[in-house]
Amino acid sequence: MGFGTSGRNSGFALDSFFHGMGPLNNPELSAAHARLCTGGLNILRKLVKENEIECGWHDWGNCMCPAGAEGDRALRDLSGGYKSLGFPGPKELKLRKGPAVTGSTFYTAGLKVEATGLMNPAAMCRDWVRPPSNVILYENTPVHRRETGQPRG
Repeated sequence: MGFGTSGRNSGFALDSFFHGMGPLNNPELSAAHARLCTGGLNILRKLVKENEIECGWHDWGNCMCPAGAEGDRALRDLSGGYKSLGFPGPKELKLRKGPAVTGSTFYTAGLKVEATGLMNPAAMCRDWVRPPSNVILYENTPVHRRETGQPRG
């Protein structure tokens, strides 16, 4: 379990659908997407905590760092979008602080958004899948038959 898409995922559980590709053309729709994403993130965070799922969950947030003038403009749009949606922050990373966060001088600017979870999605899937005692989990195996009814002793 966890060797498919989740094993190749970056591990960010995002707080919004908005990615800052220009001004918000439909603020109401963007706000609805943000509520959906934030709600899902909060549910996921709660499930991980309540079920003690070992996936390295961390509420550090995430950084968006462009490398050039075009990316800097997109970052300003992104910051404005987050602010117009009422998200806490975002925090602008100053150029002199960028390398301390990213480990590189390649990036020209940075934006840190707080409400994002970072975890190992493959580990989350593997720890989450605890089948009942009457279920055997086989991966990469087609289902040929399914039996319904009461479990047999």
